Order: sequence, then structure tokens, then C-alpha cells
Amino acid sequence: MVHSDSYLYLSRHNIYYFRVVVPDGIREDLHKLEYRRSMQTRVLRDARTMARALRFCFEAHLSGIRSNMTSWEELRKILDKKLEQLIFLEREKLIHTGPYPLISDDIWKLNTVPNYEQAIQAISKSRSDHMTGTPSVAVPGFAVTLAENILQSANINLDKSSDQFMQFCEAAVRMYLEFTQRRISLNTEAHSFQTVPSPAMPLPQGIATNQPGGKPISEEILCRGFY
Repeated sequence: MVHSDSYLYLSRHNIYYFRVVVPDGIREDLHKLEYRRSMQTRVLRDARTMARALRFCFEAHLSGIRSNMTSWEELRKILDKKLEQLIFLEREKLIHTGPYPLISDDIWKLNTVPNYEQAIQAISKSRSDHMTGTPSVAVPGFAVTLAENILQSANINLDKSSDQFMQFCEAAVRMYLEFTQRRISLNTEAHSFQTVPSPAMPLPQGIATNQPGGKPISEEILCRGFY
């Protein structure tokens, strides 16, 4: 049985109104914080009957909206694809331009990784406080920026006040944390396979060192193919 009294509001003119608050996460889609409609009656029994019917219609409307919203599985696939792209581009960079200086590994380990880990803890606490209605610190700004950029490239809009958006922020930071750890491994591997330049080879005996006309051929020209 649906209890409709909690959805009734009595105005100062003793007219009953149907009133319901729109849940977090879909307010942006509905462009409303609440629904309010006059029952046009002062009789409580009639107001209850109409409120019960309106509540069923409202909940059916919400179900239709939620079914069209982006699923978490779809968001998870977007992050997985983003991670694959980042790693591919990083491999290409290391192949064509060589590894980063070794000091970069220290910066990533001592700065970037701890910042990501702290952000994940902060977002997790913020989500927990949000669900219990407890005031909490805001989601780190850089995490919001990372999430917004990924969502924008995928043409997806999420309500930034919703738990789903905060969950995506946390997942986005976790993805970049994993990328940074993979980046460190790739850079270390690239350094281990980096070719060490060999010293110039001495000229074999019997090779002429003079050009026609008597001008000496420089050692740089003769050894050019060995560098």
C-alpha cells in the first residue's frame, strides 16, 4: 500500500497540494527540485486518493528517466578505453623520443602517486558523507576536471551533485593512478633497453684519407656511418 500523506501539503487557504522532492542525480534532467500540484480540494479523503494516483505516475516517470541514464558499466568502459589510449600514446612517445630522465620516476613516485591516493581517500569520504547527509569536504578540483574532460569527450552529461558523478571522479583518479604506475614501469623498461653510444672506431689501414686533389678527408666524414 502506498502511503500518500507524506506527499500532501495543506496551504494557508486549506487547499491540499501534492508535493514531492525530485531525487538527486536526475534534477538536471527534469530541471526541477520538486513537483507541486494543487488537488483543488479541502477534503482529506479526496486528496489522499488523488495523491496516491499522482505518486504512482511520478514513480513510473522516474523509472523511465533512470532507464535512459548512462549505466555505470558504460562509464567503466569509457575509463578502460581511456587508459588503453594513454598507455598506447606513452609507448609511442618512448619509442620515438626516448625515455624520460630518471628523476621523472622519483617525481611520479613521491608526488603524483601520493596526490592521487589522497584524492581517492577524500572522494571516498565525501561520497560516504554525502549518502548520510553529513557535511564534508569538496571533491578535489583536479579530480573534477579530469572527470569532466573525459565525460565531455564521450558526450555524456552527469549531474555534478549526484553520487554517480562523485563515483566517476573517484574512478577517473584511480585510472590515472594506474596509468602513472604503468608509466613508471614503461620508463624504467625503456632505460634498460636504451642503446649506449659506442666510441668512434679507428680507421682501417689502407683506406685513403685524401680526396682527389690532395685535400684530406676529415675523420668525421669517414666515420659518419659509424655514429
